[in-house]
Amino acid sequence: DVIYRQDEQGDDCFFVLAGECFATSRLYMLDVGTRVVHKKRGEGVVAEVTQDPHITKVVFDKGESHRYTPPSLHKLKPVEAVEPKVVEVMQYRPDGNNFFGERALSRVEPRAKTITCRTDVTVMRLTATTFLKLQRQQEQKEDLLRGVSLFETFNDDQVTALASMLQPREFNEGEKL
Repeated sequence: DVIYRQDEQGDDCFFVLAGECFATSRLYMLDVGTRVVHKKRGEGVVAEVTQDPHITKVVFDKGESHRYTPPSLHKLKPVEAVEPKVVEVMQYRPDGNNFFGERALSRVEPRAKTITCRTDVTVMRLTATTFLKLQRQQEQKEDLLRGVSLFETFNDDQVTALASMLQPREFNEGEKL
């Protein structure tokens, strides 16, 4: 089963309790021989693609050549449509990398990968609404602790750890604490 697909809008993340999932991504790669166009340099052809480090060399029709690293590849546009390659980029299981989709908790953007179950899988789902509520509660606890002079020498990690231990308790009117 597919848990979610690349480019879908997301508002939750998942924690793998049992089984294994894998992530795939559609990558638009420029292979050797692909005709491309650059806004300033014009048309050319991909002459070389190296993997380590990842560099794409383009020889332009005007005779000049230029090398592109992944951050600058957006400057090249294929002359004809390029079919994406689907590449497995990550695996998720309880004993390793066990969560995915976390970007959706704090960002409003499409999913970067497709997540598919390799085996039967059991996951826990955390919605962005719940995550943001928990985050606000944690921040409120940390702010309260920072206002107590007893804890003024605590660093951020210590305040965070102490705040994580605090649990809300409610008392009725007249009840002794």
